Amino acid sequence: MGGSREATSISQARAGATHRWAALVHTDPIAAPDSDRIFVNGQLLQGELVRYDARSGQFRPYLSGVSAGEADFSPDGQWIVYVSYPELTPCRSRIDGSQRIQLTYRPIYATLPRWSPDGKQIAFVGCRGQSVENLHGVSRWRQHAGAFARRPQESDVTWSPDRKQIAFGQPSYGTELGDSNIQICDVTTRKTSVIQGSNAMFSPRWSPEGRFLAALSSDSKKLMRYDFAARQWTEWLRVDDGTVGYPVWARDSKSIYIERFYAAEPSMHTLKLGENKSQPFHSWDGLRRFAGLWGTWSGVAPDGSVLTVRDASSHEIYALELQMP
Repeated sequence: MGGSREATSISQARAGATHRWAALVHTDPIAAPDSDRIFVNGQLLQGELVRYDARSGQFRPYLSGVSAGEADFSPDGQWIVYVSYPELTPCRSRIDGSQRIQLTYRPIYATLPRWSPDGKQIAFVGCRGQSVENLHGVSRWRQHAGAFARRPQESDVTWSPDRKQIAFGQPSYGTELGDSNIQICDVTTRKTSVIQGSNAMFSPRWSPEGRFLAALSSDSKKLMRYDFAARQWTEWLRVDDGTVGYPVWARDSKSIYIERFYAAEPSMHTLKLGENKSQPFHSWDGLRRFAGLWGTWSGVAPDGSVLTVRDASSHEIYALELQMP
């Protein structure tokens, strides 16, 4: 879903210089006739974190345009946690970019970190290579992660407002529709339980006041809402064109922001409680967005402005010289 640039130059490197290719994705290899050279299309993956400036009507670099996304903010709005691209490592800093630290290191990769309601911990799903393994928690001050729960295929965590529980889903890819569900982990006992009726759902989001849990259907066509008091799921939104993604509750818990992917006009929408039709909030027209691990991410800053990642990747053609023994 991210854009690409036309190749503008040819760079040479020996095939043995593997460190040159750490951040490159190679595609479309072509062997040169009567030569020991192979030409490949190399894409240097790079994003730019941007915020929409309503005054100028343009997206401006945020945190100096760091190559990162999947950002979340501390309750007081003074700290940010994000995932760096393309390394997929979680980092924490003040919102002005100062006091930055990397929270974990390889072989653990991170996705969609979430700040605890008391601002003292960050939860995220840890990955090793292609394997989604554990739900982790890390102090905002320490570069150390510990597992909350060791269950396969966790994804997309969200804290309860009292910080005593964490809800998580399972990725919609790689599973049969209906096999995924929403589970809750007790932070103290580490015991997990399945929310009744949550089959074929993922991507949970706890409302700030604690009454509701929003989640997506496995085909991303429906946004569901669970009422903890009534212990009942309700279909909140159904779309016929495109899909729904990246729900973010408004701070007053009265509405939710959602992405409308593959729709006639891909954009961010808002949906109010008591309504079942979303309203356009911001269009992505003219913006080339970076596609991360979970697609093109979007979020909301503490001041209500829209955040996303602009695609700053570059394409070049590389010539590899084969050295036969």
